Amino acid sequence: MENPHYHCPRLRSRRFKELSREIEGVSAKMLSKELKDLETNGLITRLPHGSPTIAVTYVLAPLGKSLDKLLVELREWGAAFRASTAVAGYPKDTANLLVTK
Repeated sequence: MENPHYHCPRLRSRRFKELSREIEGVSAKMLSKELKDLETNGLITRLPHGSPTIAVTYVLAPLGKSLDKLLVELREWGAAFRASTAVAGYPKDTANLLVTK
């Protein structure tokens, strides 16, 4: 399951349903909680629309935009790590790796 936080560096304005479809394996309840946390921490802005239905768009706040370069580099490092461990015979699912000293 992907973490919604990892989608922030490229977050164009999106509605809740769009995010829900793009992020596999996350429940509506969890996505709602994560978006609320991101908003509370100043990383995204929630923009309600004046429509008959409650429509909300989420956009990156300036603080969230400031993380863009760092998160892109981290994603690239992660992709290179996964590729190198797969070549070395390690499992591609690094979540199951045990780190020991």
